[in-house]
Amino acid sequence: MTSGLEALARSLTGEPVPPPENETRLDDAIAVIAWLEQAGWTHERIATVRRSRETTGERWPLPVSPDEYAPIGAARFAAARAAVVASLAPPSTRVRDAATPLDDATRRLLAEAPPHHGPVG
Repeated sequence: MTSGLEALARSLTGEPVPPPENETRLDDAIAVIAWLEQAGWTHERIATVRRSRETTGERWPLPVSPDEYAPIGAARFAAARAAVVASLAPPSTRVRDAATPLDDATRRLLAEAPPHHGPVG
């Protein structure tokens, strides 16, 4: 079973990242980013993974199975991941390119819009 930190790292990088040598708190985004950098995952390298996946219409951060974050719980995992993502790529720099294809999850959400919302998309 992986730790919450390892699941978080895999969701950002797409690859397994060795656990940190020192105690790293999941709720400390700066410490998590420092650990990733020590493991060779710089801001630029993670941004390359993000751009590559978004260009092909794939999700980023990558989804992880509930078994992977079970030790810490879904809410804590989601909050930690959101904090790290916000620290890596502030919202002002994350504008979705309209030419990028929608992923399957987004298409499903658009198709599920209630009729009273009118046409969507």
